[in-house]
Amino acid sequence: MLEPILGNYNEHIRNFIHFLDTRVDCMVIYDGPLDIHQHIRERTLYALSVQHRPTKKILRNVYPIMLESQIDLAIRHLQVCSFEADIPTVSNASFQEVDIGRGFFIICGFLRHFPYFFTNDSTHAHMVPKKMVRVFTYDALDWGKELSYYVADCPPKKRGDMVVVGNDGSESIEQVDFFFDHCPYRTDAAAYMAQVYQQNRFDIDSLVNKIVVSPGHLFTKLFVKYLYAPLRKGNWSLIKSKTAFVVKSIETGCLLHVLSRKTVYFKEGKSAGKMTVTPHESHREIGSNGEVFVEKTLDVIEQST
Repeated sequence: MLEPILGNYNEHIRNFIHFLDTRVDCMVIYDGPLDIHQHIRERTLYALSVQHRPTKKILRNVYPIMLESQIDLAIRHLQVCSFEADIPTVSNASFQEVDIGRGFFIICGFLRHFPYFFTNDSTHAHMVPKKMVRVFTYDALDWGKELSYYVADCPPKKRGDMVVVGNDGSESIEQVDFFFDHCPYRTDAAAYMAQVYQQNRFDIDSLVNKIVVSPGHLFTKLFVKYLYAPLRKGNWSLIKSKTAFVVKSIETGCLLHVLSRKTVYFKEGKSAGKMTVTPHESHREIGSNGEVFVEKTLDVIEQST
């Protein structure tokens, strides 16, 4: 029954290793205790870290490990702690007490379960009112940006034009060639968008543009959204702060911001329980009338009983 869940996670881990190796010259490592019970006793996170090869710097605990996944078995039974390509296969592994948590994660010493999300995939190219093909991604400061490919004249844009539009409304033609840099495999933007149009996958609400976000997918999106661009630029001060944010998001279970096209902040009203949606730039800010803007956090992980 759990094989599809484990298989999905294993596939995401393999893609993540390939992505790090080919795009940011990094590798996956495990630098925690080999005795998994220590994570439980010390209330810590059982997770993979990412090491930057050129500098040997480590981004710790950025990708939680699913119990009894292929990489978990390699760590616990073979004591393999670095993964640059293939993950060793463990056959006929002997039962260990921790195996009762198969399919779960150890977060702050507790067994936790992450739900699956069924949602629109704005990062999947889709048609916008028969005028353009559009796809969404994030940049270094986690601001969203869209790549639009025009399939009809829309003055001043002409058919075949491509432009990257930021959340602030700015437009850039220069960014088109770098828009798909976050993908594990190199992608020609014009060829890809034209192919999407030719295949008639138009509607964002059609099933082809729906996505089930599994835990492995969620952790990969979390890493890409906040750490990929800073790693590409070698911005270590930003990498440090974003790594702390990624780890905090995992430990607290506040991960819905990973699924959102942009981070939305809520304004606390005078009356208890009243919150109004207010996009805002900082995580906590005092407004002109004394309002406090805070990021709305929702716990998406469930504790095992």
